[in-house]
Amino acid sequence: MLTLLFYRRALPCFALMGLSATLGLLFTSCAGPSEQRPPAPTTAAVSPPEAPTTAQKPFGQLKKGLLAADIVKLVGPAETLIPSTVQGVKSEIWIYKHFHPGTTKSVATDMQEIPYVDPVSGVMKMIKEPIYRSEVTRVVETTELLLIEGRLIEWKQRRESVRGYY
Repeated sequence: MLTLLFYRRALPCFALMGLSATLGLLFTSCAGPSEQRPPAPTTAAVSPPEAPTTAQKPFGQLKKGLLAADIVKLVGPAETLIPSTVQGVKSEIWIYKHFHPGTTKSVATDMQEIPYVDPVSGVMKMIKEPIYRSEVTRVVETTELLLIEGRLIEWKQRRESVRGYY
């Protein structure tokens, strides 16, 4: 009987408290029509301009017969230059590399035994648990240009995946 009396008196109080809390949250979290929020800051205006990467360089505009000076104007100087002379003919291989952003995932690389106490029997046992490491996979894009006597003869591009653990 006493609990019934308690619930009769306490129920309207709890309902009133719940209603006031709900209305309070509703009105404090809403932004009115006249209230404007400031725009989110952008990082583009803050970050310095980056040098064009190999992927951004216009290798699609290369043509056979271009002079070395025109290639430098078009795609910039080579990162690696391999000169050679065969039977009096001078040739060069210009190499450009670009490392694309990598992908990272957690990979189980090893197993480790750790002790634990069985909650049912109270006996200490060993259990195997994986050890995780971060695997990073990057794509390396290499562009090689063959110049003979200062003129572009041929070029090729290749992409390869490089994987490492950290």
